Amino acid sequence: MNTSSVRRGAILIFPGVEELDFVGAYEVLGKARTMADKGQLVLARTLDI
Repeated sequence: MNTSSVRRGAILIFPGVEELDFVGAYEVLGKARTMADKGQLVLARTLDI
């Protein structure tokens, strides 16, 4: 992966958080990373309706 295309993110965990609040986001970001490494990730802008 080209270092100029690397992006960093964070998941904020706060008191009273439910497990799915952070595990779901972690899984989605992890899958996106795997897909990008394989050259399968396509990002598109959403439509403003």
